[in-house]
Amino acid sequence: MISQEFKQMLKDSDVFALFSKSHRPDHSKLDKEVEEFEKWITEEHAKDRRLLMEASNK
Repeated sequence: MISQEFKQMLKDSDVFALFSKSHRPDHSKLDKEVEEFEKWITEEHAKDRRLLMEASNK
């Protein structure tokens, strides 16, 4: 629980005001890139496993 005194300190703080009024960044592009990377790495791991199995059966 936050005390009234601490709440007032936050309200009076320039740094708090800066962060509370700033816009949240848009991470949708980054989220898409992560999704694409996860798909790619999953496919690469499958290829590696297949190659390893083929090599171990020889």
